[in-house]
Amino acid sequence: MKSKIMGLAIFGCLLISIGCATNNYEEYFVPRVSLPENLSVTAGEPEIYPVSMERHDEEVQRLETSGHQIIGIAEFNTSSSPSRKHLPKQAKKIGADIAVSSSKFDRRTQELANTREWVAGDRITVNGTTVETPGRWVNQVEVRNYQYYNYKATFLRR
Repeated sequence: MKSKIMGLAIFGCLLISIGCATNNYEEYFVPRVSLPENLSVTAGEPEIYPVSMERHDEEVQRLETSGHQIIGIAEFNTSSSPSRKHLPKQAKKIGADIAVSSSKFDRRTQELANTREWVAGDRITVNGTTVETPGRWVNQVEVRNYQYYNYKATFLRR
């Protein structure tokens, strides 16, 4: 039963995709130019240029040389993968034509987490008499594995 509820909760978050996951590209966005308070959404979809972290600055410099201006950057480290929709959503929100995106593995960690699980009571029948034992909460220790990645995005426009 518990796994069904968790599955429904995760499925609901995926369907809604607003409110369940923080858009880190928006949360950690640092503008390089002053942006108007009433940002208008760009007409077209922004282009996303995925590059390796080692080539990120080189690609940004190439775009600057070709006439693009850096609007801002976002850098963060997390163990949860950002949604594929978050980067284009932030680029569109701030009026960027192009977003150069990079990620790089940082580290693995393990953590012990104390959790509680409800165990339902049992029904026992002995000589025609049925007795029901009460349910109880049981403490459990789980090992949780996390993989952290560094993410970087540079937002540019003509």
